[in-house]
Amino acid sequence: MRIDGTLKSWNDDRGFGFIEPSLGGQEIFVHIKAFETRLGRPQIGQRLTFEIEMNGIMEQPPHSSAGLGDAAAPVLSGELIL
Repeated sequence: MRIDGTLKSWNDDRGFGFIEPSLGGQEIFVHIKAFETRLGRPQIGQRLTFEIEMNGIMEQPPHSSAGLGDAAAPVLSGELIL
């Protein structure tokens, strides 16, 4: 299931940040490897559509699989598909 959210924090030196889901709840960790490299670096405030993947270690929170969108990206429910 795809979820909408906003990139709330980003540490470019370390390559990770946190997404705030649009429906509320806990912020979700995202690593640079989850983004499409051809579209540039993530930016704070960027709207994202993503899927949650479990990282295999139940004690740690889930992380997201997301990408950066651009104007040419397909649109789903008014949001960019990433």
